[in-house]
Amino acid sequence: MRRISVLIVTILISMNAIGGGIKFHKGDWASALAAAKAQDKLIFMDCYTTWCGPCKAMARKVFPDAKVGEFFNANFINVKMDMEKGEGKTLAKQFRVRAYPTLLFVDGSGKVVHKEMGAKPADRFLSLGKTAVKKFDKSLEYTAQYEKGERGAAFLLKYAYALQRSNKPYARVVNEYLATQTNLTSKENLKAIFDLTESVDSRIFKLMTKHKSAILALDDYSKSDYNEKVLKAANNTIAKGIEFREESLVSEAKTAVSRHISGDEGKKFGLKADITYTSGIGNEKGFMKVASKYIKKYAKNNAVELDNMSKKVLEVCKETKSYAKAGKWSKKAVEYGGLSDYYLTYAYLLANQNKIGEALKIAKKGKSIAKENKKATSSFDALITQLKA
Repeated sequence: MRRISVLIVTILISMNAIGGGIKFHKGDWASALAAAKAQDKLIFMDCYTTWCGPCKAMARKVFPDAKVGEFFNANFINVKMDMEKGEGKTLAKQFRVRAYPTLLFVDGSGKVVHKEMGAKPADRFLSLGKTAVKKFDKSLEYTAQYEKGERGAAFLLKYAYALQRSNKPYARVVNEYLATQTNLTSKENLKAIFDLTESVDSRIFKLMTKHKSAILALDDYSKSDYNEKVLKAANNTIAKGIEFREESLVSEAKTAVSRHISGDEGKKFGLKADITYTSGIGNEKGFMKVASKYIKKYAKNNAVELDNMSKKVLEVCKETKSYAKAGKWSKKAVEYGGLSDYYLTYAYLLANQNKIGEALKIAKKGKSIAKENKKATSSFDALITQLKA
């Protein structure tokens, strides 16, 4: 029944998902332009009004999304502007904003790079942001200048940011830039150190942690922002560990988090890192060992985490005994949470143990709950069809 389990992988949730929503610039339009020019970034401006329903829906549902926040905070200076108040009136005329919301992407000189109107769900809004980044991509232009010998400090900083936005390696360029600086605690350099930190196995991460107090004193980043950056850098290092099958990188990531993040998040990360690594390299036995330990210690009564881990088993494992163990977790998720998604997970786990009758019963129950809650039932229909076959 392994083929059936593959269908559920698309709804997996990352064990180490982090981040809040979009963080909006606190200053006026002139300061946003200055920041965009200094960091060689686009400004994303949410052009809204207080009476606009779709604007409120985006503010409530889309801007707080973790994935949206991670992408937009990394790539844009984000601005919210009421187009009927203060300088918003002037900007509405300047950019010919006549419908709300209008989603503008503007460079540091005030030139519109991309513009769309109307509210977007999170996935389409992310695609919109990626389109704007592609239109603004200067990495090839800067690479050509770099290869011709350009090594000015301002250029190197812009080049590093451009490489980061285009998902290209930039550690060498960052280190070259830092080598030109005599004062690493200037506001510009502290921001660059924070923004360009990508993994814990790097010099710039060590600089970020060394200057933590000064970075937080800028008032541009909260303690939560700092913790999210540490976690993201640790997760990136774990990804390298998986790519190269190098467990020492995972140990380095775990050590970094334990040193720099206190409380439950720091304590949980060690096990989460082991779960990510063992699943990433396909070590089923190792994965089940740490997954069981995590469930017992942190999630035995948490329906969401029980279901997430059960889904992970479907992705990683092939052994019937693994499905049986996860089936116990999934059954608890169904009992504690009762969501149709939990029934779907449980049905797959039963199917992979060749308990076809039980799987069919659970799948039908889950479909009924999904219908009652006006949710799509296509996943249940596909599974039921296969079970009957």
